[in-house]
Amino acid sequence: MADTKRALILGSGFSKAVFPDSMPTVTDLRPLLRQIEGLSVAPYDSLADKPELLLSYLAQNQPWKEPSEGLSDQGLFVQVQETLAEYIAACEARAFLRPTPGWASGLIEHLHGARTSVITLNYDTVVERIVHRLKWGRPEGTWPREYDLYNLPLSALRLRAAGTWGKTEVATFHLIKLHGSINWYYSGVEGFPGEQVYYRAVNSNAPASDDWGGKFVTDGQIKRLSKDKVPLIIPPVAEKSRFYENRTVRMLWTTARKALAEAEEVVCVGYSLPETDLTMKLFLQAFARPKKVMIVNIEPPDAEEGQQMLRRYREAFPGVEVDGRTFMCEGAVEKMAEYMLT
Repeated sequence: MADTKRALILGSGFSKAVFPDSMPTVTDLRPLLRQIEGLSVAPYDSLADKPELLLSYLAQNQPWKEPSEGLSDQGLFVQVQETLAEYIAACEARAFLRPTPGWASGLIEHLHGARTSVITLNYDTVVERIVHRLKWGRPEGTWPREYDLYNLPLSALRLRAAGTWGKTEVATFHLIKLHGSINWYYSGVEGFPGEQVYYRAVNSNAPASDDWGGKFVTDGQIKRLSKDKVPLIIPPVAEKSRFYENRTVRMLWTTARKALAEAEEVVCVGYSLPETDLTMKLFLQAFARPKKVMIVNIEPPDAEEGQQMLRRYREAFPGVEVDGRTFMCEGAVEKMAEYMLT
């Protein structure tokens, strides 16, 4: 593929393409949410089939909510965050019992070499875990860890019970997780503008086995360090959401803004740009200035869902060439990866 200034946007379809039998899409989360006590009654029952809309409803202090309802919704939101994180972690554990597909490993190698900006709306740690797998056999300090990918002032959970930590930084691609991550933690409180966000290292084949080494060797010991924290999972809500008051989260979005403003080509992988993600649509309209957008999705362009997706992308990238033919097909993500590596 020609040497082009490029940015990738990843949705849940990317992780699903890497491990199709294990990783969930947003649609797969519907039965899980229906099992949570309290979500089977109105008004939540009508939203349970739309996970992102449900998260947005619970997270925002809607003007029609009574004070007690707002507090109850805040508690439900934290419960949903924890449930989603546990479920996605279990899916990852099953997924990484298998080898990483060669095309996925090759793509990560390419992103590292090209220093490509990767903007992801996913909560999982599939990209980080593939990076970890690829480090074996390489000299220390020559291959990145998740801290290098994040390029953020996140603090390791281990440091809550130990001294300062330093290591050699490795230049690599930036993984910009706009909606948070199952291995990022915060207090879960209503307002947290200056709060330190912590992360759990991704250095094994399963989230429950991830650890910084040394004496912190069990899942239980790590969990003791995060007893007063919950996973930082951010719903696709409006800009005034409490999540966007946090300085670290805001830095994610300003970093993504710079990457999109500089990109000549934006490749959207497994992300359908749903109507509920109004923030992302407005963000792309305001700051993305590519010459070309490539959609990588299993939905064919002539099908109704494919046509609706193309419409949403053309609205988000007005006046930009949107390629909805080359990689809107079965095996789209693998074909895109193979194309990038040629």
